[in-house]
Amino acid sequence: MFYITNNHRCVLLTLVVPIKPMYRLAQTRFHSSGASRHNMTTPIIIAHRGLNAHAPENTLAAYAAALDLRLGFEVDVRETADNELVLLHDTTLDRTTDGSGELNATPFDELRRFDAGAWFDPAFAGQRVPTLDDTLSLASERKNDQTLIALDFKPTREGVEHRVCEMLERYELIDRVIGFGIIYTEASMRRRFKVANPSFPTARWIRADNEWRDGLTDPDSDWLYLREI
Repeated sequence: MFYITNNHRCVLLTLVVPIKPMYRLAQTRFHSSGASRHNMTTPIIIAHRGLNAHAPENTLAAYAAALDLRLGFEVDVRETADNELVLLHDTTLDRTTDGSGELNATPFDELRRFDAGAWFDPAFAGQRVPTLDDTLSLASERKNDQTLIALDFKPTREGVEHRVCEMLERYELIDRVIGFGIIYTEASMRRRFKVANPSFPTARWIRADNEWRDGLTDPDSDWLYLREI
């Protein structure tokens, strides 16, 4: 998977690769996971926060635009004050909605009143901060052979892994995601997701040459995340 970010007019190329076929001892387990179901002879392009140059980031409009172009997309998973799983990059509402304040202090019913599209262009007025459930429903309806959703988990409460896996199973998308964010840095988080569902694909961040062996042999990792190459 190639993950291309357009930040401050600089292109950051991040590579996330499925690792288990490289390591023979883990090959059988990998081939039962979702990562192996994609054709790995060609890269899968992931639209950062949806197609965010053409629609407001982390909205259903941005994800739909990515799906229309047969791209994967990345989302940022956070929780509201009342534990609803929603998709927003920042910790606060100020930059990408007409609301303000900390997301984790905002109840979901209040969050749904805020506009998340007009700041980008008046044509997108009425877009809301989407729930993870709404987004997975959209992806399930419109998925294609290139659909891959990168779930960037921000700090969340314990137990979120069961809720996420239940949604993925319900929408038959467990083989169309990669879990990263805090998952790729925290072994305990990878373990929690694997306990919730062994088929949930997880990534581990490789930051130095001496981390390759641990990454390749990590029983709870299906992908290696290389931040910059």
